[in-house]
Amino acid sequence: MTLGPAVRVDPDRRLAVEDYLRVLRTEGARVAGAARSGDLDAPVPCCPGWVLRDVVAHLGWVYRWVTLTVREQRRRAPGHALREALTDPDPTDGSGLIERFVRAHAELVDALVVAPPDLACWTPWPARDGRAFWLRRQVHETLIHRTDVDNALAASLRDGTDLDPRLAADGVDELVRGFIHRVAHRLRHPTPRTLGLYATDTGDQWWARIGPGPPRFGLGPTSRPADTMVAARAGQLFLLLWNRRDSDGLDVRGDHDTLAAWRHGANR
Repeated sequence: MTLGPAVRVDPDRRLAVEDYLRVLRTEGARVAGAARSGDLDAPVPCCPGWVLRDVVAHLGWVYRWVTLTVREQRRRAPGHALREALTDPDPTDGSGLIERFVRAHAELVDALVVAPPDLACWTPWPARDGRAFWLRRQVHETLIHRTDVDNALAASLRDGTDLDPRLAADGVDELVRGFIHRVAHRLRHPTPRTLGLYATDTGDQWWARIGPGPPRFGLGPTSRPADTMVAARAGQLFLLLWNRRDSDGLDVRGDHDTLAAWRHGANR
């Protein structure tokens, strides 16, 4: 496979603050609109055991504890008792659930708008400043769960081709070089394997080295031939890596073991 040149980007792969805020507002509103018009008991494909109301309740909970972390500039993660207190009080109350979600979303956006640019607060992995971190994290949290909402209400699964390439590539990067560390203890393979990823529409490349020990991840071409190389549009890679679609129709070269290890270990 012939790959294009690696795109050189800021190590944090951040978009402009205004871009993140715009997407966060838009995608949160899309979740609320779909929840109002759809069946809250519709099963959510790719999320076994979840129905639509579970997605709405989960996102509202996440928004509340991130808002608290940002507003109070907390230096530690919210403890178990506080996290429990921030859960939705009655997900079976459909209209109330949606209204509480809308309020939580609005409060999150407001907190991030007024937060200082050099905000110092807890983040689940190292970050240069808390505001940029949480803007990016909440955009991609919302984006992947908006996809869950769409999948619950649509006749067929989203394949990722509708996602903005620049935003989707940022989402892949945030997952590969950030969020994945939260589940990296489960990401293993009996023998070292390298997974290469290439976004055909943006030129971005990433790699993951998965073996019997802790995995490693990076931006750019692999330093050794990949055992599995996946080439696809950024949006397709984004959903693939979040286990919201399979690899059917994508250009997968080499064996499928490495990709299978990712999909098993990164399951969320």
